Amino acid sequence: MSSVALRWLVWSISQMAPGELGEEPRCPELFGEPEARELRRQEREGLLRFVQLNEGQVVVAHSGHFQSPTEVHLAGLELLAVEPSEPSAVLELDAEAAGVDCPSGPYRLELDDALGPNGQVWAIFSDTVLLYLDDELHYLTLGELQVRWSLVWVSPWPINPYRHGLTAPRAVPQPPRSVRR
Repeated sequence: MSSVALRWLVWSISQMAPGELGEEPRCPELFGEPEARELRRQEREGLLRFVQLNEGQVVVAHSGHFQSPTEVHLAGLELLAVEPSEPSAVLELDAEAAGVDCPSGPYRLELDDALGPNGQVWAIFSDTVLLYLDDELHYLTLGELQVRWSLVWVSPWPINPYRHGLTAPRAVPQPPRSVRR
């Protein structure tokens, strides 16, 4: 898709009335209950420190046990547009192919939305959506992702090497053993 066509698509979607974009009603079977969004946010913030897009590289700072994200194709879902400034994305849902009991059509996807029973939206940037699915990192993209993933582990607890009063235990000298002859 050309950049002009993509800009037009994003603009036309942004001009839709909320009901036209699937916000009323949502598809809780696929995107989760809105009441659970806070729990998903807390889970994300507990494992993900930040995602930063640099020149040709996406840095993911986390405190989990992850490998580099892999591209995923989800049955009945197609990524149509990404609006990183909001951050949100628009997915086209083919309810029959996805196996859900919701109306087919476009749906807005936002940070911390669920994606099925074992998925969650962790980051939305550039033309990509980073997903946490089944305890692994995956991504949806509008085209070919031309970046390299760099995962950086960050301690989940604070570390302060300059904290006073903490020292390594010292070896206590042992009295010499008597030698029997």
